[in-house]
Amino acid sequence: MVKVKLSINQDGYIDGWGSDWTVDNCYALTQEQLDSIVLDRSRYADGEIITDGPEIPEPEPAPSAEETITALEQENKELKQRQEMAEEALLSLSDMLLNR
Repeated sequence: MVKVKLSINQDGYIDGWGSDWTVDNCYALTQEQLDSIVLDRSRYADGEIITDGPEIPEPEPAPSAEETITALEQENKELKQRQEMAEEALLSLSDMLLNR
């Protein structure tokens, strides 16, 4: 058995634990129980660690370097097109003002 301090959030789920314990929230757990704690999903009830909290979705994998480069090249192409359109509009407006 290992004595640990469990930090329990307002919903009753364990949001932290450690060996820096005093008297409050101190529990004797087996190493197996300690290893089974999933932060913000596990709670302590009747001497057991119960993991029944809301499922936390896995983060989406980061795009590969090639995908990032392709997306940035596409964005760069679109920005250049916008710049060209803005320059054409500015020239057109300048011509209109000069020919008044």
